[in-house]
Amino acid sequence: MVILLNPVLYCNLRCEYCYAWRHFDKNIKYDKERMFESLKELIQKWGKNISVALHGGEPTLLPIDELEDFFKRLVDLGIRPSIQTNGSLITDRHIELFKKYNVSVGISIDGFPEENKLRASPNITKRILLNIVKLRKNGIPVSILSVFHKYNAGTDERLNNFKRFMLWLKAWGITNGRILSVTYPGSQYGLPPERIKKVWKEMTYFIIENGFHYTPVIDIVNSLLGRSNVVCVFKPCDPFNTIAVDEIQPDGTVASCMRHELYQKDDEILNIREWILYHTPQEYGGCKGCKWFPYCYGGCSANGINGDWRNRDANCLIYKTIFETVENIMRYLGMEPVKKNWLDELRLPEYFKSYYSSSKSIDHLDGIEHIDGTIRHLDSNIYNVNYNKTIQGHLDGIEHTDGGIRHLDSNILPNHTDGIEHLDGGWRHLDG
Repeated sequence: MVILLNPVLYCNLRCEYCYAWRHFDKNIKYDKERMFESLKELIQKWGKNISVALHGGEPTLLPIDELEDFFKRLVDLGIRPSIQTNGSLITDRHIELFKKYNVSVGISIDGFPEENKLRASPNITKRILLNIVKLRKNGIPVSILSVFHKYNAGTDERLNNFKRFMLWLKAWGITNGRILSVTYPGSQYGLPPERIKKVWKEMTYFIIENGFHYTPVIDIVNSLLGRSNVVCVFKPCDPFNTIAVDEIQPDGTVASCMRHELYQKDDEILNIREWILYHTPQEYGGCKGCKWFPYCYGGCSANGINGDWRNRDANCLIYKTIFETVENIMRYLGMEPVKKNWLDELRLPEYFKSYYSSSKSIDHLDGIEHIDGTIRHLDSNIYNVNYNKTIQGHLDGIEHTDGGIRHLDSNILPNHTDGIEHLDGGWRHLDG
């Protein structure tokens, strides 16, 4: 569990593609006592096996004494602090605090000055790069958060410059980070599909060959190997109660991940999104039939196509490119992805659980087409939440022609008789 403390929601920079600064202003006041009351409650809930980061906005806008008090309180609670910053306001006094309280520092930067132009001016970028050097000279652990866009990945020359930036970071002992992407076509700065595939195939090899641990590549590798240390983007996520992230707002309110812009958390966690995606055709924003679904669950719900959490991640093409590239590397090494059941990690209502329960005696109950013997069929006897019963019809799983209508048995809803696939209330079915 990651807990983000957000005492400051505004920022000194105006990154062109950033969502945060457009929503918040510097007049929002924080209540430190209430924030730490909420944090203590979360520690009781989750235990101390959590990470806590000062986030924002830009947390280094806090007065230096206030920033130290945040760090001190965290250390007193037995928590090692971390901070995510654009790095432009770091002073020698900040570095002293980072050393004193053993703070790990995340820097948001997209490359050298020319590649970082959507974040900051060349002079500010040079200051950030200098601060990165100072941090490392003082032994402070640093990770990097970058965003791909047309100015650092739009051409081969710009991408090579970004690679030089990563190798420069490696020379200073920085090999951990995360690369996000400006969504195309939602932004004028995004990369078109063919460029996306070329960039991420190339970057996957580059990251692996040079020993970097960068999301999303390292997480896709871990997911295919069946490891648990995978970023939340590739795990089931209820947008109304994000299990991977709790955010403590300036007034002490505990919210879901702010990428959703949902500032309250629901009481229950349900992975309905994943169930919807699994059964929804890809042409309608779902993941039906995608071989990678058990490894990524449709990606981040906050980045759903057209801003709809029920759709798969708009960066699906990026993830598929990485999955395919990593699979090819594994097969060259004589390895295969670990087989995964997509249901294993889901939290579902009881009627979903009873439907999918492996203890049932009925043969197939997963809603997938099967060939048993020579009979091609879709699973029948599906529990109908709308009618609180299983609707009877044909139960032999064989194709029928009733009244000239060719159909496969489904027994879900009685309302359709045209033999065509339907979506009723999220249930995909063929008329029985």
